[in-house]
Amino acid sequence: MFRLLIYSLCTLYSLSLSAQRKVHVIDATTLLPIENVVVTDAQLGKVLGITPKNGLFLSTSQFKKLSFSHLSYQPLAAPVADTVRLVPRDYNIAPTEVTAKAADYYRLRAVVRSYQYVDSIPVNFVDAVLDFYVNGKGNKLEYRVLKLDAYKDKARIRENNLNRSKVEVDDNGLLDWVSAQHISTNNAY
Repeated sequence: MFRLLIYSLCTLYSLSLSAQRKVHVIDATTLLPIENVVVTDAQLGKVLGITPKNGLFLSTSQFKKLSFSHLSYQPLAAPVADTVRLVPRDYNIAPTEVTAKAADYYRLRAVVRSYQYVDSIPVNFVDAVLDFYVNGKGNKLEYRVLKLDAYKDKARIRENNLNRSKVEVDDNGLLDWVSAQHISTNNAY
């Protein structure tokens, strides 16, 4: 009984394969396969599939006429055949002239990382991303802070305080700038 079932399934599968026909969709000039061709039933307009990279479409014998369409090729309605050749479509575009004018402003992006060291050990650092805007004449500068993150290594600071009685902090331009802008160093922005 089991053998009969397997035999029946294999026969049905082979019949279904024989009912399919391979249609190769190729470029009429280069003879290369065409990808992304939309294949439809010519009578009903029902989409049957889209060709893959190899340009192969499996058609069942019930469809007598197929339509093939692609943006770069002229549409074609043809009877089912082993090979379908699509003719490339020519696009005529009116000539255009492009002119450039001077920029209103120039944007300069700066990524900055500043470290604060104590005994050659980094204890604080600041990451910042800034956009500087210079007008086209070059006489005005504006800036915008896109990202500003200040970090403290509390374990290193605590370790340093245990080893020394006083932590000295030298002048640090970016940290001074951050504190002058009244931005908290405890939060990441």
